[in-house]
Amino acid sequence: MFDRLPSRRYSVSANRDDFYAWPELVGPVESSEPVILRMRLGSTLIVHAVADRAPLVGAKLILDEITATTDANGTATIRGLAPGSHDGWLHSAGYQSERVSLLVRQDPGGVVEKFVTLEHGARIEGVVVGPFGKPIPEASVWCQRAKDGSYVAAVMSTADGRWHLHASAGTYHLTAGTKALGRIAGRMLSCDGRTPQRNVVIRLGPTSAPYVLVALLRAGERLVRRGDRSRIAGVVVDERGRPASQVELRLVNTSARGSRWTGQSDARGRFDVDGLESGEYDIIADWSGPWFSRDEGARQRVRTGDTNIKRVRTGDTNIKLVLDAGSTVTGRVLLDGNPLPYYGLRLLAERDGPWGGMPIGVRSGDGRFTLRHVDPGRWRIALMGPGTRLVTSDEFTIAHGQTLDVGDIAMARGQPVHGYVRDQSGAAVAGARVIIGRPFGLTTRPSRLEQWFTGQYETTTNAEGAYTFDGIDTYGEHMRLPEIVWAKHFSAGVSVMRELPRGDATIDLLLIGCGRIAGIVQGFRAGHAIARARREDEPASARMSSVDQEGRFQFEDLPPGDYVISLDLHISMQVSPTNVTVVANQTATAMFEMQSSCVELTVKVPAGRSNDLLIESTVPGAKVGDGFRMTGLMRTEERCHFAFVQPGVYRISLDGKTWKRIVVRASPAEQTFDLR
Repeated sequence: MFDRLPSRRYSVSANRDDFYAWPELVGPVESSEPVILRMRLGSTLIVHAVADRAPLVGAKLILDEITATTDANGTATIRGLAPGSHDGWLHSAGYQSERVSLLVRQDPGGVVEKFVTLEHGARIEGVVVGPFGKPIPEASVWCQRAKDGSYVAAVMSTADGRWHLHASAGTYHLTAGTKALGRIAGRMLSCDGRTPQRNVVIRLGPTSAPYVLVALLRAGERLVRRGDRSRIAGVVVDERGRPASQVELRLVNTSARGSRWTGQSDARGRFDVDGLESGEYDIIADWSGPWFSRDEGARQRVRTGDTNIKRVRTGDTNIKLVLDAGSTVTGRVLLDGNPLPYYGLRLLAERDGPWGGMPIGVRSGDGRFTLRHVDPGRWRIALMGPGTRLVTSDEFTIAHGQTLDVGDIAMARGQPVHGYVRDQSGAAVAGARVIIGRPFGLTTRPSRLEQWFTGQYETTTNAEGAYTFDGIDTYGEHMRLPEIVWAKHFSAGVSVMRELPRGDATIDLLLIGCGRIAGIVQGFRAGHAIARARREDEPASARMSSVDQEGRFQFEDLPPGDYVISLDLHISMQVSPTNVTVVANQTATAMFEMQSSCVELTVKVPAGRSNDLLIESTVPGAKVGDGFRMTGLMRTEERCHFAFVQPGVYRISLDGKTWKRIVVRASPAEQTFDLR
């Protein structure tokens, strides 16, 4: 029971242990009736925190106002997460906070793991004051890196306007604001990561007066719009009139301002959006499910007669959206003749490959699954479970409104891999991460289920340093390249990468310390480039890093030794490789210099073209690197993009008959021509 609440609309949800209740909207009318929240099995987030090459004990993880504290192993766990986006922070005194964000798919009982290394940070504290020097309580303070705009902290001021945070060495942009006024003030700040800074004032000075005026006007506009005039609300039902919960909803303002809202219907199919700019909106609703994340294939749309989009206005609060329930596919999954109680699946259209994508998890004691709201057509199902290989069902065809049972689908056991992890003294290493897959994105990994569908696997060694993979799929009929196995530990370092052999494999790994490489490509103007690091005893192309627009790249978690660093520019231009020696606990430097400058060329073409743009050089020495067609953001145009274009004179054509002469100059780094 919640007592003495102001009369307004609320979203009510619940969490306990491994379970969550999907939110239910409650307004002044519904508040007189009991609210029933139905619990469902949610997902689990596990965060492993490390600092100074040791587990970080006592760090506080806050995710959507749910709090957990890291234990003696540096691990914090939050359970019962509902499908959707979740955002939070990991805080520890003396260290820069780390943002923790994740997108939870439909996977009852699924697990998402994140590995976070916190850096030492200097304490920065100060106050938020108003135009007349009055402290502002409950103001939000954001700290962003000036270089890339990424957030490193978000804190709230106390009753006296005070706030504090920790930041590592760098330059930051501090901003502050309130819910009523929005983001209203900001200032730059430099930090060496060691020296505390006190009495940092974020002030609404004279230069902020226009922003204050705009914020006050917006606040007044919200007061004027209060009530139903800025609101759009209604209910989503299926063909039989049954409430449709967890339906994906989008509101798009039809005016040039383009105000948008995205969300989902509540447990009783209702939606309620307030604070909208006045005007007309297109509202689109889709069933939630794995088949709506494909690049190809049909989507369920709002059924509104001859149109796919329903147009509404602010003030419409009794909207009824009817979704076609579609068809239903059922089946049973078996392993060694027995029902498989947990697995993931994807519904595949004709052009969809079985690997990757966004699978959903199924937990069923009898191994059965039910997929609702499936469009008519021809489909296959990709399935994978713990210890199994990826299996694809036979193709089947389903008609509108039909319920089709595809029968039993037999899974095959995967390849077993096991071994030991030791340090340089020969001692067993407990708690080491053993990874099968390429070393990319290890701090922001997807769920375990999504990893299986991308050929990525991970486990941890026991007290004896032993590890076991009961079954993986790396050399199945679907895989393209041999996979790599390696290990890492927060204090003992990393192992050399090894190619995974076929069949039952026993692989022992040796941890030999850890270093890194920071690289720079001087003269890099534009385009796309890949840096590769090759150690003689490791598989080719095991380590790659993208070069950013400033020409910088880096390699983390490298075993000490000699490396050859090369650049892949996707053009005929060649840059000689360089040799680098990596030492444990140190950063080595790799430098390249491009002898000739290149620019990035974009050509706008009429929309709906089916042939790629033709481009030819008309003078010696002018060359074009990699090119590909991409659709522009506007519906009225498409764009052809070419990276690594050397300055010179070219001619371009859409049909090979009519040509236009263009001159690509040495600057600026990005140039655009229009053929429309």
